[in-house]
Parts: sequence; C-alpha cells; structure tokens
Amino acid sequence: MRAEVIYMVADVLEANCMKKILNIYEKASRQAINYTKSEVYFSRNTPTNIKNTISNILEVTEVLGTG
Repeated sequence: MRAEVIYMVADVLEANCMKKILNIYEKASRQAINYTKSEVYFSRNTPTNIKNTISNILEVTEVLGTG
C-alpha cells in the first residue's frame, strides 16, 4: 500500500491546477489514480462551499480527521 500526501492552498484555482497535474501524471506513468480511495483534509476555518467545490473538482471524499 502506498500513500502520498500533497499540501496545497484551499483555493479553486489551485484545485483545478492540481487536477490537471494528476491527469498528466496518470497519462505519463500509465497508472490510474483510484479516486474512490483518495481523501482530502481541510483546515477547520475553510468555508464549507470551498470544501465542497474542491472535493468535487478533485473527485475525492472529504474527511474530518486522521484515523
């Protein structure tokens, strides 16, 4: 099992850029990212609408904490 952690600003523009990078990675590596097993964490002060938008852009599930 391999886990990768990526940190970024909770911003729609950054999320769109990250999605493009992940798509390029998939094509270049010929490996598919399993988005159903992928998760995203947000700071407590991130607005709900931003959390929902970013989760949708990245096609991942928001989780509240570790473990």
